[in-house]
Amino acid sequence: MFTLLGKIDPFIKWKNKIEKLEFSTNKFEIELYNRHKAQICDLEINLGITASQVINYLKTEFLLQEDSSVYKTLLSYLNAVKEASQNGIIDESLMSGDFEPQRIMSFVKELLQNE
Repeated sequence: MFTLLGKIDPFIKWKNKIEKLEFSTNKFEIELYNRHKAQICDLEINLGITASQVINYLKTEFLLQEDSSVYKTLLSYLNAVKEASQNGIIDESLMSGDFEPQRIMSFVKELLQNE
């Protein structure tokens, strides 16, 4: 879970930088965009796969906590990552509001302490 959280923010920043190049008039920037677009798709898919794996882990290892708000929030976050990955729309919405990284990290720590 910590690894997943640590990868999402840098991924979003990188994705945003590359996607800005899509409509550039500079040939080099367009070539750079074309080269990195496939990598972005692959990484986005891998983030979704990782989220699915963590969901499965939580469902088997933390079954007794399935009614807690912490558990439900973490599952909600992971499902949002998984769905965004499947739709190719991992963006800043996964780093704000209820999904603010420090809040999610504290929930993970709390879940582990209550184990």
